[in-house]
Amino acid sequence: MDSSNSSIVLLDFNRCNGDFSNPRTIKLSDSKYLFGNSFSSDSKYIYACTSTRIFQIDTDNLNVDTVAVYDGFIWRSMLEPFWNMYLAPTVKFM
Repeated sequence: MDSSNSSIVLLDFNRCNGDFSNPRTIKLSDSKYLFGNSFSSDSKYIYACTSTRIFQIDTDNLNVDTVAVYDGFIWRSMLEPFWNMYLAPTVKFM
């Protein structure tokens, strides 16, 4: 990874022999820091974040969308930017 930007390397994994193949590097941001990433429950998307942006990467076509941008919210005198990623349950609204 180039130290001047954040990127993810997506690899195929053969669970039978443990081999990695087909590396694809996806540049996400000009920020030097990528704080976390997580797969969606169906593995169709990867979510990754810097302290100020959350990205969604489609694993089929490697399209990257910015899905959230930090708006400067401050709670109890503390900044509330994005940090770690956690897998949460899927919620369906009626």
